[in-house]
Amino acid sequence: MAATRLQALHGFRRLLRARKVLFRGDANALAASQLELRSQFQTNRHETDAAKIAEMLRGIDEVEDMMLNNFVQGELNEQGNYTTTIPSDSSGEELTSITTEDLEKMAAETSCSVTVNHHSANRGEEHHHH
Repeated sequence: MAATRLQALHGFRRLLRARKVLFRGDANALAASQLELRSQFQTNRHETDAAKIAEMLRGIDEVEDMMLNNFVQGELNEQGNYTTTIPSDSSGEELTSITTEDLEKMAAETSCSVTVNHHSANRGEEHHHH
């Protein structure tokens, strides 16, 4: 049981770190996500069913992966548009789950503009396309 408690605590800390990456610079989202994480862990604190605990521990891994790899946060700029940087994966390849065309289509449908910033974590370069 002590090992499971340590796994849960380690998972909690990983999720706290992941939310700092996801919501960097957004004090409201950082505060709200910390409260929600704490609430979820407190709610399940006294669970004793081994199968449910194992499922929750797997869920921690999934949520951490989603927070770090499947979400980007937009930031409202002075022109009233949202901008975001879509990072490349660790191999330096651009992520393909959403394309520039997808962003432009969404922008047209919502009457906002899109600025695409390509950022390579390996080279530290940034290219701007409008």
